[in-house]
Amino acid sequence: MAMACLCLANISWATVCANSTGVAEDEHYDLSNIFNSTNNQPGQIVVLPEKSGWVGVSAICPPGTLVNYTYRSYVTNFIVQETIDNYKYMQLHDYLLGAMSLVDSVMDIQFPPQNYIRMGTDPNVSQNLPFGVMDSRLIFRLKV
Repeated sequence: MAMACLCLANISWATVCANSTGVAEDEHYDLSNIFNSTNNQPGQIVVLPEKSGWVGVSAICPPGTLVNYTYRSYVTNFIVQETIDNYKYMQLHDYLLGAMSLVDSVMDIQFPPQNYIRMGTDPNVSQNLPFGVMDSRLIFRLKV
């Protein structure tokens, strides 16, 4: 009895895109006018002004990328200390915890840190050309 075996390999469509400058970038915030005598009290949560649009970062995907959408990971070395209303608070300083949320054109609200969040599309993704990282409704919360 003869047996034939046909093995089909799954094709992987995944590629790793990177910052177009080749290095990761930090986002900085001026907190000098955020705290006052009323909200600088233990347990208080302060919501920073919302940021939307281009955050100053461009990404690029390698040749051979076949799709125009990306997945993005928001990761950190900080450890989540507590979760309040889905916000994951991490220890930023001895007396300060921080958390964030964000929205993209194709997803609901997300609460990093989180890996592989499906984001919107850009025609440059599959063309090996830089594209602007567009986030909407970045909301940062600080807990004293």
